[in-house]
Amino acid sequence: MNPITRMMKQYIKTPLKYALPLLFICSLALVSISGCLSANTNTAVASPTATPATAIGTASNSEISIAATYQGVYVSDNQFEQPSAGDQYVQVYVTVTNVNDPGATIGNPFFFTLFDSNHVGYQPTTASFGNGGVQSIENSNPGQKTAGTVIFEIPQGANPVSLTYNDLTNDLTITLGTATPTATPAPSVVPTIAPSVITPTPTPTPTLTPTPTPTPTPAQVTISFNGANEISHGAVFELSAIVMQGNTPVTTGTVTFSLAGQTYTATQTDSSGIAGRWTSPQFSPITQVGPYTATASYTGPAGTASTTLQITLT
Repeated sequence: MNPITRMMKQYIKTPLKYALPLLFICSLALVSISGCLSANTNTAVASPTATPATAIGTASNSEISIAATYQGVYVSDNQFEQPSAGDQYVQVYVTVTNVNDPGATIGNPFFFTLFDSNHVGYQPTTASFGNGGVQSIENSNPGQKTAGTVIFEIPQGANPVSLTYNDLTNDLTITLGTATPTATPAPSVVPTIAPSVITPTPTPTPTLTPTPTPTPTPAQVTISFNGANEISHGAVFELSAIVMQGNTPVTTGTVTFSLAGQTYTATQTDSSGIAGRWTSPQFSPITQVGPYTATASYTGPAGTASTTLQITLT
């Protein structure tokens, strides 16, 4: 039988004058046991938990909102839809939301241009129109959205860094990021040291280093084709491109257009009224079946930039 239990039973059967000393002894025993149990109790410390970060780039204004995630190399299972030698397909998952632009067309793949670290722009390929590709919505209402992938063909050594969305009314740039998980650090344990052991250490006087004034970096110049990617068989035609430096239209410099062995240079913006738009002189008719790749290159005070567009004969 437990010693405490035996003692309590004796207490119940003992006269009052003998019972009080026994009760006091029982109380001391309970206090000693509870103290031992408390001293041997260990508290577990939870391990830090990793919190995943996102790789979604976003850009928006009062009318349109864009979100984009770079998903890396895309391998096509269509033998007729393959990149050229030395190139590769890459895909970007996009979500386009009409914030407050009634009647706007949203999600057209050709509104997007992918730029690499050398400021070279790339237009979407026809592979973007396969399963899972972003669907264009005409006459959309505020609150409507569309999402899907956009496929680009780029050199194998290129490094995509940004995506632009230009529907001739809205011009947004999204920076493509990389996901990096962050961990919540575990709490550090500070040992308790007797005051007589601690020797105070004098705090050194910090040396102030002046902060250099950053030199502002001019905005990146970009160029993207403006207009359809189809031309009529045997007819003269023109090519147009939009040149921007950040959100500012570029109106000085030269833009050189090349297609099917023909090269023409525009030395000033056109009279269409669209800011930053350059239009080539008329190209001679093309009669041979393509497809063709058109190139537009800007050189001027804003810097240099170039882009390509796949052209189809109709």
